[in-house]
Amino acid sequence: MKKITLIILTSCFLSLGFGDNHYPNTATMEALQCKFTQGNDMDDAKRVIAQWNDNADKNFSAPYNAWVLTPLYTSTEDVDFDFAWIGFTENAASMGRVQDEWAATGAETIGAKWGRVTDCAGQALYGVIEARAPETAFVEGQVGYLSVSSCSFKDGKTGLDLAEGDKAWNAYNDENGFEGGVWRWWPGAGTPTLMKATSYWLLGTLQWRSMVEVEIII
Repeated sequence: MKKITLIILTSCFLSLGFGDNHYPNTATMEALQCKFTQGNDMDDAKRVIAQWNDNADKNFSAPYNAWVLTPLYTSTEDVDFDFAWIGFTENAASMGRVQDEWAATGAETIGAKWGRVTDCAGQALYGVIEARAPETAFVEGQVGYLSVSSCSFKDGKTGLDLAEGDKAWNAYNDENGFEGGVWRWWPGAGTPTLMKATSYWLLGTLQWRSMVEVEIII
């Protein structure tokens, strides 16, 4: 199958986090692919995000960590969005609770402003596994880089084989001074039914030597 490599600029608008802002070994993630409406850009989106962030601080009863991903370059024409929004909670139950709280407190007001600035595709949920924790915690407003690839299992291989491979991969990263993190996104509800990838593989760092830029939202 065709593999997708997506290099992303990542920004972090972080106000709620997991403990010391490190990710847990597993998490639940929501993802939206967005385009700007006519006459709007990231500055307009960030003004709405600032209001969303204030609302989340006041009303979210579970930790939620949000990122804006801006594509820098890609090996496929399938990536036709201006930016992606990804948000993490510790588990699916927390994601459901946060979604309910957003619907009750901000969806009609802040959500309406968001809808005038952006046009976002349907929501998709993913399970997240952290294969390697970054050595430096991400903080609110920080910019980093992320490399994203779509992957599928070879015949006869499973997640257990990936876990074994991670041991060798992490040893290699240790020997070569890589301080970033490695994650896998496993598609869940809302992902395309024709999707052929088994998972997405992500390599991320706050160092310029990495390939994608990331901004953390909350």
